[in-house]
Amino acid sequence: MPPRIQSLCYYYVGAAIRTKEIYRNVLKPKVETIIKDVIFPQLFFTNEDRETWQQDSQEYLRMNFAFLQDIYSPKIAAGNALQDLLDTRKEDAMPIFMNYFNITFQQFLAETNIDRKRQMLPALDGLLYAFGNMKKPIMADKTIRANMEKIMANYILPMFSVPEAYLRARACWIAGLFALIKWENKENLLNVVKAILNGLQDKNTVVKVQAGMALTGYLENKTITSEILPILPKLLEVYVNMMQEMDNGDVVVSIDYLVDAFRDQMEPFALDLCHKMAARFLSIFEEPEEDFGSFNDQEEEDYGEGVLVCANALRVIRTLLGAVGEKNQAMLRNLQELLVPILVKVFVDPNQKGFEYFEELCEIASCLTYFHQGPLNTQLIWQLYPAIISAFNEYASFYVHYIVPPLDNFISKGTDVFLSDPKYVEMILQVINFYWREDEPVEKEAQAAAMLTSVMLQSCKGKLDSIIPQLLQMIMKQLITCETTAYKILLLNCICDSLLYNMNGTLQVMESNNFTMKAFGMWLETIPKMSRIYDNKLTVLALTTLLSHPDLNQLPKAIQNNIGLIIITNIRLLIKIKQQRIQQQEQRIQDEKDREIIHARIMNGEHFDIEEEEEGYSDDEDYGEEEDDVDVTGIMKTKPIQKLLKDISENSWDRQADDDELDEEDETYSTAIDNIDENVVFGKAMVDFSRKYNQIFMQIVEKLSQEEQTALRQMMN
Repeated sequence: MPPRIQSLCYYYVGAAIRTKEIYRNVLKPKVETIIKDVIFPQLFFTNEDRETWQQDSQEYLRMNFAFLQDIYSPKIAAGNALQDLLDTRKEDAMPIFMNYFNITFQQFLAETNIDRKRQMLPALDGLLYAFGNMKKPIMADKTIRANMEKIMANYILPMFSVPEAYLRARACWIAGLFALIKWENKENLLNVVKAILNGLQDKNTVVKVQAGMALTGYLENKTITSEILPILPKLLEVYVNMMQEMDNGDVVVSIDYLVDAFRDQMEPFALDLCHKMAARFLSIFEEPEEDFGSFNDQEEEDYGEGVLVCANALRVIRTLLGAVGEKNQAMLRNLQELLVPILVKVFVDPNQKGFEYFEELCEIASCLTYFHQGPLNTQLIWQLYPAIISAFNEYASFYVHYIVPPLDNFISKGTDVFLSDPKYVEMILQVINFYWREDEPVEKEAQAAAMLTSVMLQSCKGKLDSIIPQLLQMIMKQLITCETTAYKILLLNCICDSLLYNMNGTLQVMESNNFTMKAFGMWLETIPKMSRIYDNKLTVLALTTLLSHPDLNQLPKAIQNNIGLIIITNIRLLIKIKQQRIQQQEQRIQDEKDREIIHARIMNGEHFDIEEEEEGYSDDEDYGEEEDDVDVTGIMKTKPIQKLLKDISENSWDRQADDDELDEEDETYSTAIDNIDENVVFGKAMVDFSRKYNQIFMQIVEKLSQEEQTALRQMMN
């Protein structure tokens, strides 16, 4: 029978399993036969598998370690039929599956004839192939979960020493999948890990790859990390040699896991490992450019694997920078000397191949600049700045959020250099103009323009007077047309920063454009929607700047008439900030407790993708995507739906941000206002205000609640 027909038959069986009447009346009495005689023979290691194993190990890896969605493969179709059984008819199928699994392994272990044992190996591979892919329903069964350590010790561990390399690779794969079971016996755990470490020395490449991936599953276990630490240098060498032998992204991912698990011990190895990761990246990146459209299927797969290796190598470098960059400045300088020329080369590559790795490149640039202590003023590091802007202009404008962190670092940490050359400022203005020149930009992307504007205004106080009117004109234009709250908050933050930069100049521009009242109204409307401490704090500082004006009578009427409201708003914001900080600290403590609980439960063998034991569907239930047909003709004729369809067809939706919330505050992110105590600033301003305008001050105090009055007194003392 042709493979395509076999596949369709298995998919038909899967559909029948999910259908109540067919399953109950036809299939249920034959479940054991279906599992043992129909499904499993298709999962066994075949002569075709052996041929693929010997000729193309990469293809074997891709096709034989997961149930992929490939309608042409009978093996995968049979696996999916088994998954349908164990997911939807678990009560009937799971005992049969596990009984067959146990008996087959017991027979193999009891067999003394070498030839007969060898003949059983293909069946064992099929059983393990199914067992690994059935991890979720297996681990949802409390009885099986409680016996997993015995299964690992009695059935899986012996597979590491069989003569067939494909089965040793399968044993590594299973050991990695079930690394986080509950290990009662430390000796069993250590024996499995030692078998995996031996697998890293295997002569077969696929076994080594699977062993490398398997080991990463055990790196959260302190028992194992203490065992691995003495051999860490040798282990890194083994992984790097594997990476150099073959283009396999999973190998490099394994290195990244290892580096992260031992980040505190990475300093002696960081420079050498970065050299090797960078060399591997360049060896693939610098391969001659070919026409992707002319690739055959195999060439396309090889190209994709090469891209994956490159991206993962860059992630290893990023992890290493995070581990050692801040602690060792001499090491960081060496890494800058190694990495900056490579980043520049890739950013400005004429073939624009840097597009594939733009996120990783920007993260490395961020680390190289962020961890740099003292002024960011070396000629070497500033080679990155125009290279990043060039990449943005040429091919990366859709990924503007990736360039904000490194550009922020250049402006805020290298301010003197940034201001020393007018072209540096002009480059940032080009990025800002790219989004703000449009009446209706994609707001999620245009947020970056607002962020960069804020960084410039906070970092370059008194040095950008000539461009302030231009920036304010663009900000006001964007405020009028913006649609999302997140974007509006960032634009109002720019107004705040401009007031802090130069209050009189900002008010003058806003007044000349009849925008003061509009801005003030938007401000008051948006303040209740500000959820981040940073936004609330910046608002307090900006409003306090208005209150600190030498002569309130010189302020625009829109502000003079709302002085009381400004003071009350500030008091309430400061109370809110205090509460937010308390909640933030409580959440930090709770998160730490949760991490400890989760780690303890993981070490106890519990799995968090399983809320409770899954019972599967009974034979009285249908399973699948069958739904009653719904007549939508009438709905489609309604005006709201017609308007929605019109909006979608005109692509008006793409002006909206993906969501209407700003990212949560990152405690590692620093700004120019971090060291300013907003309570002290406002309290001092209120002391001065009460002396100069005592009557107005007393009238305002009378409108405050008892809590607000108490808070104000504390700030003024």
